[in-house]
Amino acid sequence: MSTLPNVENTASSPRRRRPFGRFLRMGLGGLALIGLGSASTAGCLDRPVSPLNPNTSNLFVDQITQTAVDKIDLLFMIDNSASMADKQAVLRDAVPDLVNRLVNPFCVDGAGALAPTQPTAPDADCPSGFEREFRPIKDFHLGVISSSLGDAGAGSVSGCAANTPPEDDQGHLMGTQRPGLAGDNGFLSWGGVGDSGQLINDFQAHVSATGESGCGYEASLESWYRFLVDPDPPASLQRQPCNASDTGNACVGKVGTDDALIAQRAEFLRPDSLLAVIMLTDENDCSIQQGGQFWFAADVDAFGYRPTATCETDPNSNCCYSCAQGQRDGCPAKADECKGPPLGGDSPNLRCWDQKRRSGIDFLYPVDRYVEGLSKIQVTVGYNGCDPVKKDNPIYKDLKSEGRPTRDASLVFFAGIVGVPWQDLEATQETCNDDPEACPNADGSLKYLTAPQLRSLNRWEAILGTPVAGGDSGCEAEDVKVRHQFKNPTDPFMQETAFARSGTNPFVNESLPGANGLNGNDYDTSNASGEATDLQYACIFDLTENPCDSGACDCESQRDIDVNKPLCTGVGQQNKAKGYPGTRLLSALEGYGDNSIIASICPKTLANGAADYGYRPAVTAIIDRLKEALNEKCLPRKLQPDSENPDPNLAAQVPCKIIESVPPEQKENLNCARAGRADADDAVIKAVKAELTRTGVCGGDTGRTCDDYLYCEILQLTGNDLNLCLNEVAPAVTGWCYVDEAQGNPDLIARCPASQRQVLRFFGDQAETPARGATTFIACKGASLEDTTVTALK
Repeated sequence: MSTLPNVENTASSPRRRRPFGRFLRMGLGGLALIGLGSASTAGCLDRPVSPLNPNTSNLFVDQITQTAVDKIDLLFMIDNSASMADKQAVLRDAVPDLVNRLVNPFCVDGAGALAPTQPTAPDADCPSGFEREFRPIKDFHLGVISSSLGDAGAGSVSGCAANTPPEDDQGHLMGTQRPGLAGDNGFLSWGGVGDSGQLINDFQAHVSATGESGCGYEASLESWYRFLVDPDPPASLQRQPCNASDTGNACVGKVGTDDALIAQRAEFLRPDSLLAVIMLTDENDCSIQQGGQFWFAADVDAFGYRPTATCETDPNSNCCYSCAQGQRDGCPAKADECKGPPLGGDSPNLRCWDQKRRSGIDFLYPVDRYVEGLSKIQVTVGYNGCDPVKKDNPIYKDLKSEGRPTRDASLVFFAGIVGVPWQDLEATQETCNDDPEACPNADGSLKYLTAPQLRSLNRWEAILGTPVAGGDSGCEAEDVKVRHQFKNPTDPFMQETAFARSGTNPFVNESLPGANGLNGNDYDTSNASGEATDLQYACIFDLTENPCDSGACDCESQRDIDVNKPLCTGVGQQNKAKGYPGTRLLSALEGYGDNSIIASICPKTLANGAADYGYRPAVTAIIDRLKEALNEKCLPRKLQPDSENPDPNLAAQVPCKIIESVPPEQKENLNCARAGRADADDAVIKAVKAELTRTGVCGGDTGRTCDDYLYCEILQLTGNDLNLCLNEVAPAVTGWCYVDEAQGNPDLIARCPASQRQVLRFFGDQAETPARGATTFIACKGASLEDTTVTALK
């Protein structure tokens, strides 16, 4: 058996119709601010503002979250290991809901209520008094990747052959990995022309083609990370010596760069799209680190080595390590810590469970890698001692150097349909009592809580437990191992273990041990030799067909019946499917924050025609979250209307100006003489250019000059047009207005959270106001024009 000389952790979104309204907001987290004056952190949404005269007054300029979103890139990561066929079938049934909702959005009133009749085509008008919940999407990409990345270089694991689909799909798109699938460059695209029914059929074929013959070490997080984020995805992994004395090639190294993947990424991922990553998996993540000896987790019986005794009580301690490694300085003597026999081998189903405590080594990438990958402009690719080495994140780059604006972080969404009881995520009357925004559906169908609601209602404590202390040692290479780790979930069904559990779900009257309505019951997972072979389930659900008939069976032997496995009614007779606690996946979703969407892999019902059939509630949760970026965007702070309005019979304007900055490649045939526009003030343009430079859109070392942009003011509506904008659902005007609880039709802000009931409304041709591809700013009085100190709102 090989020794473990040195295993270290690495770290690593034609026909002209009636004017189309849009609501815009400015984000709070990390919102950029150019304070042209003292380095103040107050912005134009943090305090009342006074009349704006930028030639003589102070000025604040804030970027409005990218507003002209007219394209979506959807990437599905689908687990393709055994037992996933039943879940993939449920997802296939949800595809029409997803595509139709994007292509032909609902018509709703100001409060979000559905119109009595819905249009049958995306270019049809809504009934009087109603408008689309968001603009019909006429430009999106649909891609599917699998969870299979092989065996991390082990080279001898059955079913996980390197560079061989479906055991190792290398993070490539299904359209390039499975024969006979429609689509160019491995994915499907929609340009608003043709039959969306064919698009649905093609997408369902991509889902089905993923299959369930992939590697059992599901790299659910690393697969999408490799495709979207990894700056240098390896072409292959190769065994090599760890050091000069290693004649057995006990280490693994990355070889070459996967140029095919990089080319697929550049075609799929547009820099100015809304990006959504959607995971479907019934097991926890097993993203084994690539390089060094981390491959041991997939091949060698690494769990045959005993961990030090410290691991049992404090797995994150520096003194928790494998007894196959050398004595660590400052730790108790190995002679004392490593007494007794090894803890015993593990079934492959257990290899990715609780690794640090059970082996002394965490073979998986830290969850922080994936939170960073979705949210940061640069990502960590290694460490120089304790200092991270960074490279640009492809998610936030123009990969084809077309000069398009880069994606705002608020336009990256992360969804997981994973192992957790749907009851833990359900909006109920109790959640409504605690949070008025978390009320259930009136028809009683399943409604999922949003990520902010899960946080405000303390649901993460039930699902994941409490955060593990640590991560502030000052050494980034060590701290990253601890971030986004949790322990002791209060819901016993979310405790990841191979052994029987006890306790009561805090939201429904279901308990362990014993029979229950969530996971049936915990069962004896041991084999005939008494060794545990599987983890307990978080949830189960009824099936309409027996998967054993097609060869994918969880009820293969009499022992499955004897140990009371809750999926089985007899040998070869399986009537239920399962989901394991998806703790690492949920940790990443929790860490990513408000732009996460969480749903259960276990559907509430598979009864045809039910409002909450299959993954329909999950699709609804995803679309409801995405549409906030596509259309309705509520301001986090109030603006102060102009108290010096000369006509008291007219509504008041707010003392701010809105500027659209159009890149040179998109300004052809555009000018500031268009309807609802005017030339922008020089002082405001100066501030906008400074912000574009600061954020790396142009100027600086970007190779693009900000002087080549077109800067136009979008005019705030006045007089009767302003009154129409403040009160009508779809006024025939061109320009913008500000609506809040003090002025305007309350129905227009009814869909905003109670603390954010204020919006900016834009009207005019939907492709022009603001201009597509423009970066849009709001400028309000507040600071000196001479200084260009950059600060950030936190």
